Amino acid sequence: MPAWGLDVDTVVGRLVGEFTAPAEGDGAAQHAVHAEVRVRAIDGRVVFMQWREQGEGDEPGELTRQRLWSVVEDGDGVVLRFFTFHDHAPYVDLHKKPLIAMALRSEDLRAYPDSCAVRLRDVDGRIGGSVAASDCRLDTDAYGRNLSLEYALELDAEGFEFHEGAFQADGSLAFRMPESGAYRFRRR
Repeated sequence: MPAWGLDVDTVVGRLVGEFTAPAEGDGAAQHAVHAEVRVRAIDGRVVFMQWREQGEGDEPGELTRQRLWSVVEDGDGVVLRFFTFHDHAPYVDLHKKPLIAMALRSEDLRAYPDSCAVRLRDVDGRIGGSVAASDCRLDTDAYGRNLSLEYALELDAEGFEFHEGAFQADGSLAFRMPESGAYRFRRR
């Protein structure tokens, strides 16, 4: 184990799985699938994350989040880097499409800047990290807006908590997920 007491295998082990979160505020209950995928265009161990609103019965609900997370070690610990897709549609259920995952090119992805990476720490068995909106600025999002993002992630053996907010250039709120607090996903 590295000197900082946290390794990539531990983080990936906590990230990967199927999870559910109850409805928060006006939002719907969520179902999350996180699966490790091989992507040549991204360094480190890559976890595909896909969240949907909880559907009726076995039917999947509306897609709410879709990202790739790269988990890497650097000289100071374990870092989580974020990627999204220019076009989300071809990558729905990417965890079931290993050849498409392998064939992803950097041109297919939108990498968040290094300043948006989350440096993870282990405190009493809970792995977590956060990024402030003042540190994470995207020149343009999928809708052509300049945004600053804030988010926090905390993992334990039972699941994870996550919240994300985005602010427009004038400081006004673009979105917050969930509207208040954090999603509390529990392993299925």
